[in-house]
Amino acid sequence: MYNHQIRRILVYIASGKAMEIHSRLLAVRKELGKRQLEFAEELGVSGTAYKTYEKGSQVVPTSIVLQLAERYSISPNWLLLGIGGMHNEPPTQMVLSAITAARTIIDEFEFKPNADQELQLIRKMFEQSYSERNILDRSRSDLKKTG
Repeated sequence: MYNHQIRRILVYIASGKAMEIHSRLLAVRKELGKRQLEFAEELGVSGTAYKTYEKGSQVVPTSIVLQLAERYSISPNWLLLGIGGMHNEPPTQMVLSAITAARTIIDEFEFKPNADQELQLIRKMFEQSYSERNILDRSRSDLKKTG
């Protein structure tokens, strides 16, 4: 039963239904006070390409997510999944975000985990967040070496 619920959650997340990245991308641009063309140029893409990302008709490339994290401290968890706040968070906030994300999933899927299962889901959410942070740190380091 538990594995079936986790599988359903992962399929849901992978399907893109849980994501509204285009809306969050628009929110980032608006917070920064940028026009679409100006923002596109800063990110190294054409205005046309950027508009498709913001409309949600094209997938936002990983390179854009990395640039937003590097240049503007935008949280990849928030941008991709809507988890946590817009800006990168300190480690204690990562733990709180993992708990919030797990409880949101539990509520959304009307899943009734026991304490061990809930802890396991929170741990998975934290590990995902932590591994994404390590990937970003390595990418930043690689960019600095080549830049």
